[in-house]
Amino acid sequence: MLAMHYAVTLPADYDMAVIRQRIASKGSLMDGYPGLLFKAYLHADRQRAGHDGETNRYAAFYLWADHRSLGAFLDGPGFARLSADFGRPAVRVWWVSRLAGTADIRAARWAMLRIAGLPIEPDGGGEDSFLTGFEPTTWGQVVLRLSAQRPAVIAAGQQLYELGHLSPGASLPKQGPIVFDQLFNEEK
Repeated sequence: MLAMHYAVTLPADYDMAVIRQRIASKGSLMDGYPGLLFKAYLHADRQRAGHDGETNRYAAFYLWADHRSLGAFLDGPGFARLSADFGRPAVRVWWVSRLAGTADIRAARWAMLRIAGLPIEPDGGGEDSFLTGFEPTTWGQVVLRLSAQRPAVIAAGQQLYELGHLSPGASLPKQGPIVFDQLFNEEK
């Protein structure tokens, strides 16, 4: 499995309602995408309560079954449309080393993302679901935590996002819970 992330930083005065509307209207286009386990449509509005106040961001986080599916997406019309609208973003990719948590990720409304050098580990998790991955070019690691509740603490180096839509890929059930513990065990 591969994790993939990109983020677009938007001007401080950007109307983030445009991004929320884009997610609402286009989010389901990735539902059922071949080779995709899930795509989380993310946004951070510096004017809304609960964000770090630094920047407006539009981002996505993907979990892919394999490199062919990831490559087909990057070479396809969806990524071309994003690139035409916002410029081609830098895309980061990690090998997934751990998926954990018993919460249904469909219920998640918040995402906390941390990208740093090895090692970083999530803090136990509670009811959250989390993913860790690494990449050996810079020996970097990513931790993505999905939660139904806004995290009480945002540590230095973490990015808080609202999760606007979660698209289940073709290999996930169209209905019912999606639980990381079960997903990772099925993939092994």
